[in-house]
Amino acid sequence: MLNTDRRICDILDRSLAGHAPTKPECVELLSLPEQGLEASLLRSVANEISRKRFGNRAMLLGQIGIETFPCCGFRSKTGENSGRNSWKWGRA
Repeated sequence: MLNTDRRICDILDRSLAGHAPTKPECVELLSLPEQGLEASLLRSVANEISRKRFGNRAMLLGQIGIETFPCCGFRSKTGENSGRNSWKWGRA
């Protein structure tokens, strides 16, 4: 049998019942080790709550094939360069 932190399970059970965790409980949940069993349970509960709340629907947003460098010229105006090229504003 797997050992899980009973306190974490109680927080997750209350969340599934519609009761939001307190701020200290949220801090505790966010401090869980990423690869631990409790973090996996947290992700599973969050997924279930989200699917119930939004009717198992999602909106996907994305851009394909968009050149984003330089995004606004800020880095090139300040003399910073990402190392990708030496393009500068005002240069032909």
